[in-house]
Amino acid sequence: VAAAVEPYGGALRAYHDDTFVRVPADRAAELLQAAPAALAAVGLELNAGKTAIWPHSPLAEAALAPTLGEHVLDAPTVLGVLLERAAGEAGSFDGAAPEPELPDRAASYLNNLRAHVGGGLHVQSALVLLRIWAGGALTHMMRLRPTHGAKLWQLDAELRNFLGHLLGTTLTDDAWEQARLPLRSGGLGLPDLATLADAAYLGSLAQTLAAAAADHGIRDRKSTRLN
Repeated sequence: VAAAVEPYGGALRAYHDDTFVRVPADRAAELLQAAPAALAAVGLELNAGKTAIWPHSPLAEAALAPTLGEHVLDAPTVLGVLLERAAGEAGSFDGAAPEPELPDRAASYLNNLRAHVGGGLHVQSALVLLRIWAGGALTHMMRLRPTHGAKLWQLDAELRNFLGHLLGTTLTDDAWEQARLPLRSGGLGLPDLATLADAAYLGSLAQTLAAAAADHGIRDRKSTRLN
């Protein structure tokens, strides 16, 4: 698929189940037409309903409007985080939009899980789902943006309160500490967010640093820094 993108001056980026193609605006229509065949060659199919285009500047948006206007987004959701173009700056973006905040997303998931428990889901099944979500999706979201201070404590409180709800009790500090131990150590395998948050974000930053440097024309990795 990457080879099929190259003739159009594009570059392919993929992470988990999200795939992005960066291409000059005047070649986007051609690439979109060629994409189904390129994907079919490797046994994949283009989901037109989830395919969208984000112009990185007003000039690119004007070039795309006549032929691809129905596919154009004002701001895309990348790996679950909304991105917005920086005001007055072509070709750049503000980064993660302020909504929804990570604690709000966590509260939404926990409320849904609480509703399932109320509808008959067994507590042990809910604990398994909680552990998988906290160690997977929650960690993934913390890799996308820095999480610290009041937001981190709010997120930790959401997890603690939900676990207490499942167990029908108010967790003491010692009980909460034990819950965050690994299963092999007698805990529930829930993450210790205070120690995980910074490591998750910096780990993601380090893993993508080389690709980000290449996208910005920085060939010497020594010239890039983790700030």
